[in-house]
Amino acid sequence: MFSVEQEKSNKKTDKKMLYIISSIILIGIICAGMFIYLNTNNYDNIKKDVNKDLVYTRFKRNIEDNKTEVPMININSTDVDIINKEIVDIMNNFLKEENNLSDYEYSINKNILSVVLVMINNNTDTTPIFSFKTYNINLTTLKKISNSELLSMYNTNEKEVSNSIKTQFKEYYEEEISNGYIVKEECDYKCYITWRGITDYIDKVEYYVDDNKLYAYKEFNPYSIYEEEDYYNLDSFMFYIKD
Repeated sequence: MFSVEQEKSNKKTDKKMLYIISSIILIGIICAGMFIYLNTNNYDNIKKDVNKDLVYTRFKRNIEDNKTEVPMININSTDVDIINKEIVDIMNNFLKEENNLSDYEYSINKNILSVVLVMINNNTDTTPIFSFKTYNINLTTLKKISNSELLSMYNTNEKEVSNSIKTQFKEYYEEEISNGYIVKEECDYKCYITWRGITDYIDKVEYYVDDNKLYAYKEFNPYSIYEEEDYYNLDSFMFYIKD
């Protein structure tokens, strides 16, 4: 036979188990809700056109196997209107030359939208020139994020950015030596960086956020007498700065 004390103890245990189970269920519901929100949020509340993606292709052309695409940022904001006009002006001027190519990528990172324009100028006397233009937008305020604001968000500065880019170029140099493109005794790091056309590591830098990490697109010349252009690809122009 159960005593009164035993019965009270069992009731306390039952209440405790009920509380634990209820808490687990509540946490599960919250987590599921957040997962659904993060994976289904299509930002309709800030779009100009709810039937289109947040960033979509407004213009494209194909020349042989090469494609050119120009983006439209689909956000109802004065700052974004100015950005979209600037993109059109840049691309209209750049694409006057039929052989020039452009593309774009974008990334959504919490409340930051990053867009990068990739431009390849094939109308030169020598080798193609790669250049980049980025835009970072706060998806909460719908305002353009300046470079100084972005650096502040990541608690960094131009000196650290310059050092990070320099470190990556030194790694490129060592890898080219390892892969047999460059003989160290014939071309030291100063020689290598001269071929890259680099006089200032922070010059012509464009900031981009991807996977919540800060990167810098940096223009440089991938061509030289050492024919190492196959070593580089578009990702080579993207320098990791900070988490």
